[in-house]
Amino acid sequence: MRSKNILIPVKKILKMINECQDQTQIDTCNIIIQNYIKSAKKNKVVNLEDLKDRLEEELMQRQEALYLVKIFND
Repeated sequence: MRSKNILIPVKKILKMINECQDQTQIDTCNIIIQNYIKSAKKNKVVNLEDLKDRLEEELMQRQEALYLVKIFND
């Protein structure tokens, strides 16, 4: 019997991204995003490119925010 793949809501991925506090967590989120995109592709998500762009953009913005905090705190 084959198990049914169920994607977690995108909101949970976005929440994870926004909770990143350092580069290690950013790197982990990047891996999670890549795996989420692969899973979404297997589940035949229609707007896959939009989803990928949105998640990567959110991660990049969080990384920039952490970088700016680091600059101003030093």
